[in-house]
Amino acid sequence: KPKPTVGVNPQSFIYTGDTITLSCELQETGWEFFWYRNSQFERNKTRDTNTLSVRVDIAGETVYQCRASKTISNIYNNYDYVYTRLSDSVTITAEERPKPVASINPDKQVFSGDTVTLRCEIQDESVFRWQYSWYKDASLSPVSSVQMYTISSVRVTHTGKYTCKGRESGGSRSSHLSNAVTLTVSVMEMFSSSTVKTFDRLRVRLLHPSFVIFDMNDRSSTAR
Repeated sequence: KPKPTVGVNPQSFIYTGDTITLSCELQETGWEFFWYRNSQFERNKTRDTNTLSVRVDIAGETVYQCRASKTISNIYNNYDYVYTRLSDSVTITAEERPKPVASINPDKQVFSGDTVTLRCEIQDESVFRWQYSWYKDASLSPVSSVQMYTISSVRVTHTGKYTCKGRESGGSRSSHLSNAVTLTVSVMEMFSSSTVKTFDRLRVRLLHPSFVIFDMNDRSSTAR
């Protein structure tokens, strides 16, 4: 009897929530395929095609096997069922999908012109290198693709909620979306009232919204 071989794609480690494709390989055609999960026959997985897509929802190891059958006519013009042997088992190992931890520095009040650094940290030793993406608010387009996202001179337009995500470099695995960190950029107020008080002897005369003249005569003066 022929013996099928089970193929798996992807072949590397996978995370919960990923979908794998199993294939039951035989050289001959015309087979009907049966699948076994942890030595239990999967009744609803019988099919004419040799591939099976499986979503992995539980972490741990799962063992799959397959076999096939087809009908052939005998000398009495009746049909007999021919079965292959059971394939060797393949073990699928799934890990919990990691969730990155996003942090912001400084984590206090930020003013326009300050420097802010966002950091994305993923704990998974099975991944050699991560590719990072930063997202702002509900945008699907990343604003940065580095682990440490530094904004050298923040503006009010940078205000928002930031999340990050990792994807395995050269692989197929990806992380969950991280927690959200909030960046709020404030504008430094130059004058809080119409009267400008100083500790030095200076007078401020407002000639134009963008120009200020300093007069070193009085301790305080009214802006005009």
